[in-house]
Amino acid sequence: SMPSFNVNHTRMPIGLLNGGENICFLNSVLQVLHALPNLRNFVQQVTGNNEARRAIKALFHEMTSSTTPVRTSEHVEHLGLPNYRRRTQEDAHECLIHIVNKLYPCLTNCMFKMTILESRLCEFPNCTRAPANPSVDGIEFALPVNVTPNIETIEDLLNAAQIPQTISGYQCATCRNLDTTTKGDIITQTSDVLIFHLKLFNPIGYTGQFEKIFPNLDIEEHLHFFGNDYILHGIIYHEGQSANSGHYTCAVNIHNKWYNISDTRVTETSHIRLSCRSTDFSIPYVLIYKKRTNMITYIPQETTLPNVEEMNRQSLLKEFGNQKQRVSDADKQRELKELEITENKKAPVKRKRKYCKVSSSEKVQAHRSKLDDETKESTKVNDRNQRKESRSKLDDE
Repeated sequence: SMPSFNVNHTRMPIGLLNGGENICFLNSVLQVLHALPNLRNFVQQVTGNNEARRAIKALFHEMTSSTTPVRTSEHVEHLGLPNYRRRTQEDAHECLIHIVNKLYPCLTNCMFKMTILESRLCEFPNCTRAPANPSVDGIEFALPVNVTPNIETIEDLLNAAQIPQTISGYQCATCRNLDTTTKGDIITQTSDVLIFHLKLFNPIGYTGQFEKIFPNLDIEEHLHFFGNDYILHGIIYHEGQSANSGHYTCAVNIHNKWYNISDTRVTETSHIRLSCRSTDFSIPYVLIYKKRTNMITYIPQETTLPNVEEMNRQSLLKEFGNQKQRVSDADKQRELKELEITENKKAPVKRKRKYCKVSSSEKVQAHRSKLDDETKESTKVNDRNQRKESRSKLDDE
């Protein structure tokens, strides 16, 4: 029988074997997730035939019950990581989001989700339409944050991430101007766990290669966000000079004790390094914060819904489709109005239709037509009367 994943589990984390399989990315992700008591309790209650969820549950079980380092390579292929090839280095952030997505096919009880409002505005002065694209609510598990070589704090990065930026090459659907539209991502709701993805790797043109940024960063151990106090729970580090190589390690906080973990090597430390400089070899890549108090115990649900990426993609496609339809409808209305004006010039309205609004010029034209008709009718009547009188005179003679 499977032992309980005790939510008060306080022992030192167990090491995870790499064994030349190059899965340090997975080992680091599993350590920071397994160190969340409420997530261990959640995974214990997971049921069903989903292969990835069964693999995660088996891994958590071994990490909880084993007294020797756990071999994770036996389960990695069952996780369904996109484009995974054995013994190749994968991205730890993408692996983390993939596992969370598999654990929460339905978002009702997700302890990681945050709602982000995406809005686009055209800044061109004469653009009559304020929103270049209506606001779209998206659900994310991690907030991507740009980093720079400047000395910054996490709070600085979060504020900068929500400042609208100009979309290069984007054309406003109304004024047709390029590079006048800004896009802003504003966090509107958070849950018990916050994940921040520091974007260390920038693409080099269209080569498919990435360059690594080495920031100067000071990490706050405490954050006050949306009226809640969050405490730093874990950090995933990337070591190396390149995005295509290197090594992943992590640090986790378990009951106010910090542990540095690199595969099978687990060491307790009195403090962790909460800053990095551009000359450092090991750089924070993913930050995980959790609420200090009042974390909710979530119950798994087996309701299968589309994954988060698909939901956001469908939402955006629907919104863009609505926008395109609105532009098309506006063009049709404009064409009909122009056609109506042209027809009014060619053929004046002869009479006013019931419940039909007409312009002042149309009213004048209709009145003139009515007077002409009455004049013609009066002339006809007079002609008939004159003919009758002529006939009566002839008859009398």
